[in-house]
Amino acid sequence: CAEGDQTRLYAALLEAGKAMGAGPVGSRALMSLRVEKGYGSWGRDYSPEYWPQETGLAGLIKQRKIETVAGTGRLEPDHSVTVELSDGGTRTLKGDAVILATGSVPRTIPGFEPDGSVVCTSDEFLELANLPRRAVVIGGGAIGCEFASTLADMGADVTILEALPKILPGLDEVAKQVLRAFKKKKIDVRAGVKVTGHEPDGSGATTVSFGDGETIETDLVVVSVGRRPYTDSLVDDGAGVDLVLEPVYKETTYIEDA
Repeated sequence: CAEGDQTRLYAALLEAGKAMGAGPVGSRALMSLRVEKGYGSWGRDYSPEYWPQETGLAGLIKQRKIETVAGTGRLEPDHSVTVELSDGGTRTLKGDAVILATGSVPRTIPGFEPDGSVVCTSDEFLELANLPRRAVVIGGGAIGCEFASTLADMGADVTILEALPKILPGLDEVAKQVLRAFKKKKIDVRAGVKVTGHEPDGSGATTVSFGDGETIETDLVVVSVGRRPYTDSLVDDGAGVDLVLEPVYKETTYIEDA
């Protein structure tokens, strides 16, 4: 991006490391901190301030002399970027090229809106202050299995509810190994069932309905049904950018290195 007589690269760090921190790496970080650092409580000791990649990324950016702008950017029709600054005010950035790399956010299920206490996604999970006695993980993909394993290792009774016939679809051999490990950890896996809702009891717990009229009481529901691109309000309608929110697969006759 050009500003004045100097040529600089501007980066707006809006969600640095979110997808990495909130998935399998995040759950493993919780366990490694507990084992290696000896932390015995749940919550503050596991917060992202302890994760080494944060300092590493900031140091690399500073070394490359990249200016960071804290705020929320919006791509305008003239391809400038208007930034609502975190400390107030606005700023406009212009350049020959604009890269949209805003990461992703967790998908949610109707009726299971995250509240950060009884219902959470992989994002809110890392901010929990207390370890639940019972937990239901909706979704048997990689991230759901990681969090289910982490919760079980920390003493919670865990149930996984997966709509597809098997957990970890497309990874049959891996799934067999995981199921054996889950059996040893006493993680209850219910595949081929769909959740239909939940009913809080007013005391911090809730009852999840699933399958053919089945229910289960739990202290925490972790919704782990994948992630979607984070594009909310980031691109003006007149910017001429087509947003594809689902995966697109194209056949090619060659492989090109990035």
